[in-house]
Amino acid sequence: MSDAPTSNALKERKLKLVADPLDGAQQRNGRSVAPTLTIAVVDNQPRFTVYTNVEGDKQNGKIEGNMDSYTFYAVMELIKAVAKGEVTETVYVDNKGFFFDPISKKRSESPIVKSKTMIGRDEQGRVFIALTAKGRPLAKFHFAPSEYHNMVDAQGRPVSAGRVSEIYAAAFASVIGKLVASVLVTEHISEDEQKAKREANRGGGGGGYQNRNNNGGGGGYNKGGGYNGGGNRNNNGGGGGYQRRDEPAMGGGDFGDDIPF
Repeated sequence: MSDAPTSNALKERKLKLVADPLDGAQQRNGRSVAPTLTIAVVDNQPRFTVYTNVEGDKQNGKIEGNMDSYTFYAVMELIKAVAKGEVTETVYVDNKGFFFDPISKKRSESPIVKSKTMIGRDEQGRVFIALTAKGRPLAKFHFAPSEYHNMVDAQGRPVSAGRVSEIYAAAFASVIGKLVASVLVTEHISEDEQKAKREANRGGGGGGYQNRNNNGGGGGYNKGGGYNGGGNRNNNGGGGGYQRRDEPAMGGGDFGDDIPF
């Protein structure tokens, strides 16, 4: 199998979610660069990738939520449940992995929490998804139409931002769920191929490996025009719905006050 990046439906640029720029955002052409969230399938495993685009942020602003297929589709179901009002509190899903110490070049004895997928509503009733990690900026991606679409009722009055967000959250879960299923089938790689890739890329950086065939991506979109000044707005609120477990430290910084770690 070639290591050249492949193209698939998840690379459609209009599938990317965009939030409002965070404090300390990078500047480009005189404008603040907004955080982005993309979905990909890497080595048969779905993942969310957020770029905070905050100047000086760790990992070049990258936060990943790697998960197995069951967990990914559980997240899709959670989005639907929050949109329907069946789940009323913010929910957090752990994304665990082994930590490789770059000094000792040893792996942690057990998986630790590297990030959390966060799903909930803001004070306006808008549904959002976020990816949180220790000591990292928090961007909330609200489900909303792009600047090219608005939703009005029969009298021409704008539909509430909360109701519109519910509809777009359900649409997101439906569309992304189907596209990920397609990529899982068409780009499946065998265990032998995965093992060969790990062996080929082992060494340096603590013995772990990063997949080269990240098949998500695309340009910016889904900023959400016409609903309270933008659909994807960063509000550093939060909620419960998560019971803390004793977990090894990930090193550096603390979570925001609204993140129950």
